[in-house]
Amino acid sequence: LKVWQDMTAGAVVISKLNGENNFDNMINALGVYMSPDGNDNNQGTFNSPVSSFEKALQLADERPTPLGKHIYARGGRYEFKKGSTIEDEDDFSVEAYDGEEVIFSGSIKLNKNDFELLESGEAYNRLKKSARGKVYKLNLKKYLTWVESIDNCGLYDYYNVYENDNQGQLGRWPDKTYAVKAPKSISDTKTVLDFSDVAAQWLDETKPYLGGFMNSSYATEQAKLTMNSDLTGSVKVTFANDGRPIYAYNMLCETDIPGEWYIENGILYYYPMYDLQNVEIAVLKDNMFTVKNCNNVTFDGITIERTRGNAITAVSTSNMTVANSNIKQIRGTGISIVGGSNNTVENCEIFSVGESAV
Repeated sequence: LKVWQDMTAGAVVISKLNGENNFDNMINALGVYMSPDGNDNNQGTFNSPVSSFEKALQLADERPTPLGKHIYARGGRYEFKKGSTIEDEDDFSVEAYDGEEVIFSGSIKLNKNDFELLESGEAYNRLKKSARGKVYKLNLKKYLTWVESIDNCGLYDYYNVYENDNQGQLGRWPDKTYAVKAPKSISDTKTVLDFSDVAAQWLDETKPYLGGFMNSSYATEQAKLTMNSDLTGSVKVTFANDGRPIYAYNMLCETDIPGEWYIENGILYYYPMYDLQNVEIAVLKDNMFTVKNCNNVTFDGITIERTRGNAITAVSTSNMTVANSNIKQIRGTGISIVGGSNNTVENCEIFSVGESAV
């Protein structure tokens, strides 16, 4: 005899097996458990949780419950270096256990002791005098097997740096606003602008870019900036004839205010906002969760943060519910739904996203 009863949002299942109540069987019959303190060599039970979502997903596939496949995350922070795909499932859930605070993050923490003050050398000389003695460097190759170049992914898919939950910005000019510049010349293949008033140090930069409203008043564009010896710069974008709001970025010499950062040859240069105790870099380029061809999927009580793609992408999926969750600091869309029906987002906070919330 088995009696299943939904007791709380944590879906406590009471199991009566062979006439004998057994707490371990009861709690483990819920599904698979994961914890930041777990180990992927564990069994995924309440007292022996795994540590990664990837392993939890594998175990959920191997031992579904009579009520479907369920993953319960204990409180804490989980780092996602790659996204996960949930496909062809019927009755699947990812839930915070018993209301505990669960954070799924696409960023990794950087150890304060790995930062070194930049005090000399070619990179030091490229800094503005006002920033010297204030910028630190860290070797990202200690954390990542491959450090991407902005040329490989573009600004919108590039890394992001955070400190104490505050987002930094890639070294840029002007620091917080746009500059309005009219083109010096325009052809079918490129636009030339005069930067002689600001760009004396830009000639030493290896991969500067230009961003802004180059050809319209409602959509931004990004293009590689080629600097010339006369301090003009050219981009392979045709500008509108009038002055356009623009900014230049991805330059070490413009890493000159707290929160700005720059990456070159695997080295992160960072002007700290605080004391370097809580610095993270967003590395997850994929969507954190891709849900394909599923029915009755639930995400409940989860914070999803700092992906370079979307937080959740659902394709041809119906009856998906995202509830009681926070989605923040996402480069792409918070929740993207393509096809399907009866999908619901309820009691969620979605903010600081690069595209749309839902």
